[in-house]
Amino acid sequence: MEGLFGRLKAGSFYGRDWKGWSTGRFMEAPDDYIEWCNEKRIEVSLGGMSPAQYGMSLGLAA
Repeated sequence: MEGLFGRLKAGSFYGRDWKGWSTGRFMEAPDDYIEWCNEKRIEVSLGGMSPAQYGMSLGLAA
């Protein structure tokens, strides 16, 4: 869990200017980042596929 939260903080919170962001949009940022990690991020160790694509190639996800 520590690795997940560290990646979440580094990828979506650090280095951003949060001025002008509503509370609701701020709360959506982690969801957007997690969706990106699962659906769009290419992982070399998974053969150049995203985690979702890899799961589908194994027949583990719909």
